[in-house]
Amino acid sequence: MSQVAAVEAVLRSEFGGALGDPPLDPHEDLLARGVIDSFGLIGLIAALERSFGIHIADEDVVPEHFQNLEQLAAFVTAKQAGAGAPSDARSDS
Repeated sequence: MSQVAAVEAVLRSEFGGALGDPPLDPHEDLLARGVIDSFGLIGLIAALERSFGIHIADEDVVPEHFQNLEQLAAFVTAKQAGAGAPSDARSDS
């Protein structure tokens, strides 16, 4: 299973009804669509930490990491790799 698919599975477990049936477009803005709001974000963070064995620090909670499925999957991948904050990982690109 790809990281995008794995993260989508976690999103569906948290926000199933709000996502609908078809697979998500990896570039769809989940914040603008209202799928992820401030209350839902707390549950999503806990689910991501449990599912992927990562720790999401307060400074990691920025819109860029949660904007869409692709960015969220990249964020989780960076955290799993121990790269620290994804901004650190992006500066190497």
